[in-house]
Parts: sequence; structure tokens; C-alpha cells
Amino acid sequence: GQLRFSLAHAGHGVGRSSDPEGMPLVDVTVDPVSVEVEVPDECTVGQWKRMLGDGFLGDKILYSSKLQCYCFDKTNVLADEEQMPTLPKRIYIRGPNSVLKMLELALNKQTGKRSSRKPELRDRKTAQVAPAAPPVHPPERTAAAFERTAAAFERPPPTALWPKDTNTHLSVYSAGYQGMRPYMEDRACGLLELPGFPAGSFFGVFDGHGGHQVAQFAAEKMPRILVDKLKEGLDPAEALKESFGAMDAELRSLAATAFLRQGSTAVATLLLREEDNVRLLCANCGDSRAVLCRGRAALALSKDHKPNDPEERRRIEAAGGKVELHGPCWRIDGGLNLSRALGDFLYKARRELPADQQKVISDPEVEEVVLNDTDRFLVMASDGVFEIFNSDELVEELLREKRRLSSWQSAIDSVLKKSWSSGDNVSICLVEFLNMARGI
Repeated sequence: GQLRFSLAHAGHGVGRSSDPEGMPLVDVTVDPVSVEVEVPDECTVGQWKRMLGDGFLGDKILYSSKLQCYCFDKTNVLADEEQMPTLPKRIYIRGPNSVLKMLELALNKQTGKRSSRKPELRDRKTAQVAPAAPPVHPPERTAAAFERTAAAFERPPPTALWPKDTNTHLSVYSAGYQGMRPYMEDRACGLLELPGFPAGSFFGVFDGHGGHQVAQFAAEKMPRILVDKLKEGLDPAEALKESFGAMDAELRSLAATAFLRQGSTAVATLLLREEDNVRLLCANCGDSRAVLCRGRAALALSKDHKPNDPEERRRIEAAGGKVELHGPCWRIDGGLNLSRALGDFLYKARRELPADQQKVISDPEVEEVVLNDTDRFLVMASDGVFEIFNSDELVEELLREKRRLSSWQSAIDSVLKKSWSSGDNVSICLVEFLNMARGI
């Protein structure tokens, strides 16, 4: 919903109460944050509005909110092309708890030496903030206001997505961080042996948005759907591809209206051990990624599906959608910044069009490689990890941390801790090839 604001001109600190309508309210003194704000010389009102809408760093969100308060106080609306005015120093902000939490995180940033590095404006699916340092000696009267966010500052250890598993061919490791998000929406699954296909293994990472339910459902059901397709005698690549469409159809049949704005990326891999070789098939839908470590190099097994990709854009616009730049993100109809996903049926609503011609589709792109004796591991991760590392850097970092810490699980945990600053849920699944490993 739209935030509502009102002004106050006395007192200091941060507190929480309710207005007569019962809307949560936070009382904000903005001076501690304003020293961290990087204000462009030629910044206009319109630019700040876009920043507010697209979810940049917390100090910028607060600064934009402050601008909106100024507009409400003067009972006028500033035109987008106008320069930003001098703003008041104190505000009350009413809004949903998730927005208040973001503002509290921004306020808790330590003050002092001004950072010389400008905050990076990263590609986001939903609004989020950079990690904030704990408050230094917060006033006694404000302690209760921050109880619910205290855990976020402690940086809890990564949570295993499933326990380590191993057989004579593979070892699997996984972990995930909730980060600064109010909920953990990433899910993963792994089967060292597919039921009825002991020479096949399946692994997947699913990055939910708008809720965890689609990602959870996919992680639980996709292996079963894939096995059913393989039993039909389909070629493995075709079976993997059709599993995505069947998964989406099952979601729609269950509760399409519940998943209008909720969806998930999906990157899934199928390993098939044959008499003469090992085939690795990767199917991807969205912007999670799979990367193979071959020797010491990264071999991409997936491609991010974004609305500004020329081929994706042609399909979106042919289906009646608009692809527009909102801040740093290209979005469909001002909303989703993915062009392929499970769920998200609001973008699959043209009944006269087939499923593969909708604004957003669930069709994956499938890549296949035959493993050789230089292949060390496969890593799959949600996009929050790739906001900090590119594919080459991720492989490099994992190899370096494995050498330093002598454990893949510790290496994964280390990488996830370094991915904390993305603000997003971050998850990694790593599959080590035991019979092909080389000394690191």
C-alpha cells in the first residue's frame, strides 16, 4: 500500500506507537542518517521517487521518505523535474511493519567517518536495504522498538538447506542466509539417487519472491514430476524441460489466484551416470545460476532471464506488456524484474495465448555437458550471491576458502557471510564430484 506521513517538530530519538487508525508509527530523527546520504548534485524529485520505489539502500529510502513528508506538510506536490528542497529534520512515518523495519535498520547505522565508497545500486526483485551496524548505546526508551530487529544485527550462522549427503560418486553441501529480509524465501532440494533411477541425481535451488510457498512447493514436487517424465520414456533433456511446465500447471490448478504475484526462480540439474560418461543437464528459469568448476575455471550452465534481454522483451511486448527501466531495474509493467518464473500468474493471464507466449513463462533453457576428469564441483546459488560475486569470482572464492578452511561447508558459509551485504536471501548448493576431484 501507499505510505502516509505526518510531521513532528519536537523531541529526539526513535520510538514506536500507533495512530488512532491503528497503523504502526515510528518517530524518526534523521540527523544520524543524513551524514551517510550521497546526494547527486543534479538530483531531482523524480529521481528520488524512483529510488524510493525501487528499494535502494536504507539511507536513501529514509531521505526519500523525508522528502515526501515535506510535500505533505506544505500541502502541495512537487513536480518530478524540480530540484530537491531543504528538508525538515524530524518526521513521523506510518506504514506497514516491513517498511518500518527497513527504516529502523537504516537508522541503526553507526555514524562517524563518512564512507568514501558510494553505495552500489543493485538489481532487486523487491525493496531491501544494506546491512546495518547495531546501534551504539541506544536510548533506554527506544530499546523496545528494536527488539524485533535485534536478531538481524547478530548475523546468525547459515542454515543448512538439508544435511550433508554423500555416496561413492558425489558429496552435497548446502546452506542459506535469511539476510535482512523478514522471511527466508529460498528453498533447495537434492536427491543423490532418483527413485527408480539409481544412476540419476537431482539438485535444485529455488528463489521465491512474494512469499516462500511457490519455492517450497517446487522443491518438494519437482523431483517427483521429473521421475514421472523419465518413466514415460522421454529423453532426459526433454523430461527436465517438461517438468517445469508440469510444475507450473500444478501450481495453477491448486491456487492460481493465490500465486498472482508470488513466484520463484528455478535452477535444476540432473546428473546421469552412464557406462562411458557422466552427463550433466541444467535447466534454468529466472536469475538463479548454475556454474561448473572445470579445472580452476567457471563454466556457466545457465543464463539469467531478464525483461531487457532482446528476445525476452519481444515476447513480453507481443503479449501486451511494457518493459521499462525503474531505477536500476528493468521491470515488466512496473513490477516483476524477471522474464521467466514459476507462478506469477498475473503475468500469464492472456487466455488466448499459449503458455510459452505469455509475458512471463516457465519454460527453462536446458544446457548439457559431459563431465571430464578436470571437473571439480557444481555450484548453484540464488541471485543474492551473484550481486556480490560474478560466476568466475564465486568459483575462485570457493576454491580459495576450501584451501584455507579445509572444508566445503566452511567455504560455503564464508561465501554466504560475504554475500550478506546484498540484503537478499542467499543460498548455495555445492555438489562435489568425488571420483574426479583433484588437489586444491
